[in-house]
Amino acid sequence: MITKSVSRRRFLLSFIGVSAIGMVAQNAYSGDFRYEPRSEEYWPRNMVRAIQTRLNELGIDPGPIDGLYGPKTRGAIMEFQQSRDLDVDGKISNQLIQELDLG
Repeated sequence: MITKSVSRRRFLLSFIGVSAIGMVAQNAYSGDFRYEPRSEEYWPRNMVRAIQTRLNELGIDPGPIDGLYGPKTRGAIMEFQQSRDLDVDGKISNQLIQELDLG
């Protein structure tokens, strides 16, 4: 009796694990997989730092190059977006990263 319930649990756990791995692999392989977080606070600091560095190289002051998305970085992004006739929202996006030649 105990061995049947243990083997059932093992089967269910392994089935759930394999299914989850399959779903992740399918999503990762489904073409253009890019990271786009819910908001600017969740972009990796190294990406924000790269954006700040590139804006600085273009003569737009993003404030300190610290990898933190703050009001000066947002203003610099808005200035860049306006100079390229993009939608001006001050948000980090995959389009912004491409326009800055970072990705």
